[in-house]
Amino acid sequence: YLAQLDQNGYRFDHAYAQFSGYHTDNSPPAVITSQLIRRWNEIYASPKLRLATAHEFFQWVEEEKGAELPVLRVAWPDWWTDGFGSAARETAASRTTHVSLQTSETALALAAWLGTPVTAQARERWQYAQEQLLFYDEHTFGAAESVGDPQAENTRVQWNQKSAYVWDAAKLAAMLRDEALAALRENLPVADVPTIAVYNTLNWERSGLIELYIDHEIIAQNSARRIIDAATGREIPAQRLRTRTEGSFWLLWVDKVPALGYKILRIGETQKTVPPRAIGAHLLENGFYRLETDPATGDILHLFDKELKIELVDPNAKWKIGQLFHEQLNDAQRQFKTEAFTRTPAQNVRLLESAGGPIWQAVQFSGDLAGCNSAQWEYRLFETTKRIDLHFTLRKQAVIDPEAIYVAFPFQFDGGKFIYEAQGGLVTPGENQVPRSASDWQTVQNFISLRNKTGQVVLGSNEIPLVQFGDLNLGKWQEKVLIAQPHVYSWVMNNYWFTNFSATQEGELHWSYYLTSTRETGNRATVQFGWGSRIPLMAQVIPAGKSEMETRPVASWLNWPAANIILVAARPSPDGKGILCHLREVAGIATKIELIEISSVKKIDHMDETNVLGEVLQKNLQTVRFAPFEVKFIRILAQ
Repeated sequence: YLAQLDQNGYRFDHAYAQFSGYHTDNSPPAVITSQLIRRWNEIYASPKLRLATAHEFFQWVEEEKGAELPVLRVAWPDWWTDGFGSAARETAASRTTHVSLQTSETALALAAWLGTPVTAQARERWQYAQEQLLFYDEHTFGAAESVGDPQAENTRVQWNQKSAYVWDAAKLAAMLRDEALAALRENLPVADVPTIAVYNTLNWERSGLIELYIDHEIIAQNSARRIIDAATGREIPAQRLRTRTEGSFWLLWVDKVPALGYKILRIGETQKTVPPRAIGAHLLENGFYRLETDPATGDILHLFDKELKIELVDPNAKWKIGQLFHEQLNDAQRQFKTEAFTRTPAQNVRLLESAGGPIWQAVQFSGDLAGCNSAQWEYRLFETTKRIDLHFTLRKQAVIDPEAIYVAFPFQFDGGKFIYEAQGGLVTPGENQVPRSASDWQTVQNFISLRNKTGQVVLGSNEIPLVQFGDLNLGKWQEKVLIAQPHVYSWVMNNYWFTNFSATQEGELHWSYYLTSTRETGNRATVQFGWGSRIPLMAQVIPAGKSEMETRPVASWLNWPAANIILVAARPSPDGKGILCHLREVAGIATKIELIEISSVKKIDHMDETNVLGEVLQKNLQTVRFAPFEVKFIRILAQ
């Protein structure tokens, strides 16, 4: 080991040798080394030996050699994230729960800012839910024998323990959301008709889609009611999504909800139901796109952007946009080799329906996919904004043989370059990432941007984080990311790793993607579409009643003018004095926020810069300055 360090040019006189009690990973410690050191010290006067603790080497490096070390401000994509695909349903639940906690936390902060105290129970519930997500998101997903003996008691027990973390977090997040909505509702009046309060927890005005459950007592099952924007008096687009005995789930499109604010909708009188507008069987078209599907395969043959005047589907690609396919690894040792895979698209594809509504036109397919009992997918072309959604549903069989499922996005975009959002920042694959970090696959937070000098395509998923850029890359083990063509392959699920991850996945899984294209080439448009699509507007129904409180039908409670400074999250500060804002600069521009420029329903006393724990670093700031892409935590206190 020491000789190898010399050969590699190691120049320090301290070295770090970590070992465990047994020659494998995840090993418990052993005392044999301690016993050896004790015997040595009993026999020899010099040198005296001592077993170092884990932090000592790094402390020495920091204190003695820190100035000599190179500083890399880059991403470190992890090779082990392929394991998230071994539990697609739980991974989807983790991602949606993270978003739910993010919105509820900010909603509670806004309620606190308005004067509604946040209970100790709510703080504890949020903290515990975050801890549960941390335990779920940690690398190892199961027992050593999880693939070799998937029905063993140890395998089942460990997986049940592991998966329980995410479902506990999901339950807590649902409760916290109800608490947050109740806290915000205290600051709004009731009206003489039922109303819907829509809240925006992001710091820019946005329009968006909300899914909302409404009791049949409010809107009867066989009737339609006009839903009116109280600020403009205009009817908003609404579609009934699905119905239960006691109520229905509705989709509403709401325009221009203010930053960190709200908008009120009024549920008006009954109107005549308008039947869905029929569309050509395999063609969807509006003022933004012309989308043509192949009835035989169910994929998108052509996607023409009318604004950019370009075709977005690569005509020479083997797979088409939206194409669902199954992959089988033909290697007994589960070794990734480029020639070891067999890939099969959906078979016996059937066109199920094609209809239009006030929010979107849709075309739906079903088909047979290897390893599945059924597969369905739907393309939604929005009428209200320049956006396409793709929705997929599988009924998965429990298959132990190594396999994976993908959805293809082979774009045609001349000179396009990929940028994606990782944890806390943006990554250009192969450029601003640690050398030899994950190259064959990447893990995406809210969006991918395919960008050239004239525009960009933006793609994201609520549930599925794993992608492969440029090609199907398994088995390449690239030293550096090499992207030959502007293709993205969403890696939905797999069971490839031979230990510590689930051997099979079964049952129903839903997932979706959001997609747009634009002339804008900067980060701000990308961030706002990606975040705005994944982080929903919050909404609640308020029954009719009487109230002496007066309020405007639309308002922003708090905001600042710098559009390139996004609010990642806000929370009531731990000491109860103000709110703590997690802010990030996204455009690569040095920026400042002046206290006097912040708009607020309450007069602001001052700002403090803190660390992530809320501990004050600088007090009484009148100006907060951001370097390009810098992250800061700012506490805002009211008078």
